[in-house]
Amino acid sequence: MERVPGRPLGWEFEALRTKGVGQVLNMLRRMPHIRRESLRLWEEAQTSLHSVPVADFVASVERASFSGRDFRFDSYFASLRAAAAELALEELRPAMDWLVVHESRRSQAPVICHGDFQPFNVLADHGRLTGVIDWVKATIAEPAFDYGAVIAILATVPIRAPAGLHQLLRALMNRLARTHSGPCRSLPESDAALRYYQIFNCVAQLITVARNRAQGRMTHGVYNSPVGVANLINHVHLLTGLKVNLSRSMGND
Repeated sequence: MERVPGRPLGWEFEALRTKGVGQVLNMLRRMPHIRRESLRLWEEAQTSLHSVPVADFVASVERASFSGRDFRFDSYFASLRAAAAELALEELRPAMDWLVVHESRRSQAPVICHGDFQPFNVLADHGRLTGVIDWVKATIAEPAFDYGAVIAILATVPIRAPAGLHQLLRALMNRLARTHSGPCRSLPESDAALRYYQIFNCVAQLITVARNRAQGRMTHGVYNSPVGVANLINHVHLLTGLKVNLSRSMGND
């Protein structure tokens, strides 16, 4: 694999937990500039991705002996439902049923989505976009699929930092996600679509945790912890009022 130059847009935030008080204060003073540059490069990458012709993408994957249909949202959703059934995740059924009943009307034309397009997956070098990594969730879907996933990820991903700094980082991440999703929010029925794909992302993350644990990979993945699972469950409850769990596959968590 070719090494891409640059650092993730969010590297300063990750580095905060290892810095001293003086370094943290200095970074906080620079935060407006860091935020502006991160949003600029992030949006540049997002717009470029959503501008890629779907037909060209499908032709490329089919030349590599993959089926273009496998990258459609419907196929992704069907694979999640099959995994939930195979793993007997009955306590996720209310959320799965909600996703079926409230399926997005998809008022926008489908585009190439990354599925995990958060700052740590966007690389830049000296103010210049250099690449995007971690394409395992690439999906052909409406743009809200990417924006909703980002909102859910930045609202739920576990943060390793002292309590006060933890709250500050979460607030900053949530604000970044809201600002980044601004172009999507102005479109018809955007609120419902963003809500739908937030819930979809959380359920997909929970199923991934359950699958990893069923395969004995007890610490694999950023959400594979009591805190990570609780964050996902709480976000689903916040958006739907539903109570879901993973007790069957999470042991005493």
